[in-house]
Amino acid sequence: GKRKMTTPSSLSTTTTIPYEEFSPIAKCFSLLLRNMWSPHRFKSNVDPHMLVQAVSVASNKRYHVGQQAEAGEFISWLLHQLHVGVGGSVVRPSKKKKKKNRKGGGSIVHETFMGNVEMTTIVTRRKRRGDQAALAMLNEGGRDAATMHDNNNNSEVAAFDEDDDDDRAGSDDEDTMERKRQKREILKSLADETIIDEEETVTETQFLQLTLDIPEKPLFKDDDGGLVIPQEPLVNVLRKFDGVSFSDVLAMHQQTTESKEDGTIVSKKRRYKLKTLPNYLILHLSRFKRNG
Repeated sequence: GKRKMTTPSSLSTTTTIPYEEFSPIAKCFSLLLRNMWSPHRFKSNVDPHMLVQAVSVASNKRYHVGQQAEAGEFISWLLHQLHVGVGGSVVRPSKKKKKKNRKGGGSIVHETFMGNVEMTTIVTRRKRRGDQAALAMLNEGGRDAATMHDNNNNSEVAAFDEDDDDDRAGSDDEDTMERKRQKREILKSLADETIIDEEETVTETQFLQLTLDIPEKPLFKDDDGGLVIPQEPLVNVLRKFDGVSFSDVLAMHQQTTESKEDGTIVSKKRRYKLKTLPNYLILHLSRFKRNG
C-alpha cells in the first residue's frame, strides 16, 4: 500500500490544497520523493536537476549550483518554502492562538517538524537607580533613611514626596528647611547611584530545527604527526535544551538606542526547555561562526 506522511492526529489541522496549486519548488520536491520511493522505476539513481533549478529560481540564486551556503540556513529556507508552497499560512498566529493550538502551522511540513521550546532570558544591566526608585526606597525606610531622623531622636522617618519641597522664606523654620535640604541631597545621591539590575523574561516559541553549538577545540597532532579532530558527545551538546543550563548570548552589536534609565547590558544569558517534540527532530550542528 501507499505510505502517507500524515498521522491521524494531524489530519484535522493540516491544510490541503490541490496539487495543481502547489508552488514550483513544492511540485519538484514532491516529484523527486515519488521517484525515489516508486516501486516502478527502472534506474538505480534519481536526477534531482529539476529541484536544483527550482531552488535556484525561488531563492534568486542565493542557493545555486557551485555556490557554498550554510546547511542550517538552507534547510530553514527550504522548509519554509515547502510550507508555503503546499498551502501553509505565512501569517504568524497571535500569542493567544499559540496557546490554544501550539503545534499549528497549517501544513504537513509544520505538523511533521514543528515543536515548542520555552526560552528564559536573564539580562543583567548596570544602570542609574533613578528618582522613583530612590523615592520609594526612602519612603520604605531603606538603608540610608536612618540619616534623616530628626534632631530630637524621633524614630519615625517622615515620607518624602514631590510636594515636600516648599522651602520659601517664612514657610518653615530653619530646622525644617535644613531637614528638607538633607532629604533632597540624599534623594539625589540615591538616584545617581549605579546599581546592578536583573530582568528575567520567559517566552515560548516554535521551531523547525534545533541549533546545537559545537564547542571550539583546537586541532592537535598525534604521535605520527597527523591531525586529530576532537570529538564531542552528542549528550553534552544537547544539554543546551535541558531546561537547567544557561548559555551566554554574545552581543554582536552594541545597543546604542538605550536611554540612560535602561542602562548598559553587562551580561545576557538564556536557558532553553523543550515543551513539545515534533514527530521528526532536525538537529543543526553549528560548526562555523561568522566574525563581525
